[in-house]
Amino acid sequence: MASSSLTTSGITSFVNSYRLTERNKIVAPLSNKKTLYQNKYSSYSEISSKLSSLKTLMADFKLTGTDSVFAAKKATTSNSNFVSATVTKAASVSAYQLFVSQLAKSDIAVSKDLNSADAN
Repeated sequence: MASSSLTTSGITSFVNSYRLTERNKIVAPLSNKKTLYQNKYSSYSEISSKLSSLKTLMADFKLTGTDSVFAAKKATTSNSNFVSATVTKAASVSAYQLFVSQLAKSDIAVSKDLNSADAN
């Protein structure tokens, strides 16, 4: 067995095994660091994206006057079958109540045709 390891192929096998071991001693920690930095980069990118979205949303809070998100106006109705309302930014803040005492009914007017001969 000792003689087979001293052959050219045995020595080549030992040298290759040694090279692989030495290379893994250097490459493995670098590979681990690479993975760590890639994970950190991914996390920082996600945080940056979320902060950018937050910045966009917060820009609306800086608006003043009628453009302010706090000046939003809303019209509501208890029964949208009978009345509807819309609001613009220029509307003043107030409350109105509409009472419907009777709904309109459709009527048909019936009349007799008259001509000049009937008028005499």
